[in-house]
This record gives sequence, C-alpha cells and structure tokens, in this order.
Amino acid sequence: MAAPARAHEPAAGEHAADAAPAPPARLDPTAAQVIALQQTAGNRAVAGMIARAPGILDRIGMFFGQKTYLATVAGEQVHVANEAEEKDAARIIADISSRYGIDVSSVKAMKALKGANKSAPKDLVDRIAKRPWLYRELQAVERALAHYAPILGKMRAGSTRAKAPQELVAIGKLEERLGVKAGKTVFKPTVMGTYFGASQTFAMYKHGETATPDFSEIDKQIEGTAIHEIAHGIFQYAEADFVKTFDYWLDADTKSGKAGAEPPPTDYGQTSAGEDIAECAMLYFLDRPRLEKDCPKRCAFMDQLVKGWEPEPLKGGWPEQAQDPETALA
Repeated sequence: MAAPARAHEPAAGEHAADAAPAPPARLDPTAAQVIALQQTAGNRAVAGMIARAPGILDRIGMFFGQKTYLATVAGEQVHVANEAEEKDAARIIADISSRYGIDVSSVKAMKALKGANKSAPKDLVDRIAKRPWLYRELQAVERALAHYAPILGKMRAGSTRAKAPQELVAIGKLEERLGVKAGKTVFKPTVMGTYFGASQTFAMYKHGETATPDFSEIDKQIEGTAIHEIAHGIFQYAEADFVKTFDYWLDADTKSGKAGAEPPPTDYGQTSAGEDIAECAMLYFLDRPRLEKDCPKRCAFMDQLVKGWEPEPLKGGWPEQAQDPETALA
C-alpha cells in the first residue's frame, strides 16, 4: 500500500516587496458573530451561545458506549466527547479567526478543491463532500498555527512579511482529495492534506485521522500534517533560494543526482523542492534534534528563515531624546 500522501496546489506568485499590505480576510458571517460576541462578552458567552448539550439520542448512544456525539460549532460539524470539548472547540475556532485572521470553514475548503478541479467530470466534482472535524484535529491545527504566529493575523504587521499578503486565510475538513493520476481524474483516499495556493486555503482529509507516516503519536502526526501544508504557503517566498542553496535540486522538480548532496529528511521530501521544505518545516517545529542530526544544513536554513521574520533592530539603537534643561540632573 502506498504511503499516506500530502498534496498541494502551486501557490500564487509572490507579491513584490513593496506591495501594499493585504486587507484583512473577510470572515464568514458566523465567525464574525462569534468574534464580536467574544470581544464583548468573553469566551464563556461564546461557548454558551454556540455549544449544544448532547441531546437525548446522544446520551442514549453514550450510555451504550458511544464515545462522541456530533455538534455544530460556529457552522462546523465537530465530533466531541462532552460539553467541555464542545465549548473548547468554539473557543479554538473563534481564536483562529481573531488571532490569526483565518476562517475555519469547510465550505471554503470544498470551494477551493472544486476550483482546483474545474476540468474534472461533473459526477466526480459533485461527490466532493465536507467531513466533520475531530476535536483533536482542531486542537492540532491551533498548535500548528502557533508555530507561524509571528507572521499571521495582527502580528504580521510587525514582521518582515508585513508587505506581502497572508498566505493562508481558510482551513477546512473534507472527505477525500480529488486529483489527477496517470492522466485520469480520480479520488485519492491516501492524501492527508492539501494546500491550495490559488485560494490560500488548506484542507485536511479523512485519511489523516488515523495515518501515522511520520510520528507514532496521532496527535503529533495531525499537527505535523498541518504544519507541512501551511508551510507550502508560508515558505513559497523562500523556495527559489532553497533550490539554489541545496545542490540536491537542479530546479523545483528535478533532482541533481550529485554525489554527497545532503538529501531531504524524508522519502516524501524527495518528491519536489516544495515538499522538501515542507517536510523540513514539520521536523523543525516538532522534532528539531532529528532534523539537525540528519540534515544540519537544512536545519540551519530553516532557522534562518524563522529568525528572519523578526525585523532587524535599528542601527545604533533608538535615538536618544533631548533632555529638558530644567529637569536634567546636574
């Protein structure tokens, strides 16, 4: 059986360094209401408004061993085990929107997938479907986004990426990936996630709920998948330099075959330079000792990129303020 795959669409071209800052992403009406309530009444009120206590059928099912029930949280379907998880799912979705400027919207993810397969047979496009989130997936996505916090949402304005539009504006959950294999449009059930550059959207899939190709712990693996897919957008600006730096690649899709060249950290990273840098990002944030040991040059490159998000301090430090002669000490 083929190894679980990640996929991404070609990202939109990088805007010029002097481009005007992108306007904030327009939030879904439900998400906007959640954030407005959160700002005026706090997380507790948000949870109280959105959360639905398990109904009689849910309680009966849980009595007979059912571990979760399906709740509607801010317009998303989420599998939760209790009211506490339901309330926290509401908090996570609200925080992702307000803190990072990203909508949790499976509707937008489905639209992105359909947009990437406009030439696919209609019967296949019509089968593209949303899938309920697992609560643990929302937790993992929140952790993954925290790694990129310096260049997301309001924090981006104080970073070196301030003049470029944010590379991620929506995240959603779908059943399966639709794509092309051997020249034929098919569903790809072993794909775990996809970044769609044209719409700055990231989708997670059913297969990622259980697949563990990189980490034995499923929660760590889900976070790793999210980090990987987000990296396809975030690090698009650095891909050309990445190819020039590592003689493993002739171009973004062609290996050099050069003896002694430092290889990607995983087999999947050998697919392309884009997958290489995404795998490096995953390990940099979740298993840096492994990346540093196996790929020291790539680890140093990632370290430089992440540290490069913070602007350099002014040369000579902050200018000294003139003292008031009446208050200056003798």
